[in-house]
Amino acid sequence: MGYVILFVVTAIALIPLAKLIGDATEHLSTHYGSTLGSLINVTFGNAAEHSSAIVLARKGKMDLSIGIGAGFGTQMALFVVPILVLVGIVLGQSFTLEFTIYELVTLFLAAVIMNLIAFDGKTNWFEGVILTSVCIIIAIGFFFIG
Repeated sequence: MGYVILFVVTAIALIPLAKLIGDATEHLSTHYGSTLGSLINVTFGNAAEHSSAIVLARKGKMDLSIGIGAGFGTQMALFVVPILVLVGIVLGQSFTLEFTIYELVTLFLAAVIMNLIAFDGKTNWFEGVILTSVCIIIAIGFFFIG
């Protein structure tokens, strides 16, 4: 019962912070392009998952760390995107799933790279550097294309 109360209090306390992050993202999107605002929103919006994955990786539990990252992508694809499409229909906003060629290639390559990293069941620091580099390259590409 104590955990439920703690969860509710934490959720209520985070409402102003969520509003602040939303306002900052909107400001960045209007002044510097939607790519930068989206990147910051994803990074800070999922800080708890990122920190959990980092803590688990530092403890040597790479399977759980990779599972957090893969689970986040699955959650977005199977839950969040369909909900956004349905909410868009209700609100009269167009939210289609039409992807550009760059987005499709990026999605395909991300799936291939993730499969190659997770396939052998082992990882090291160099694979982490590769994944981080790929994320930076994709973000730079979206910045110049979008």
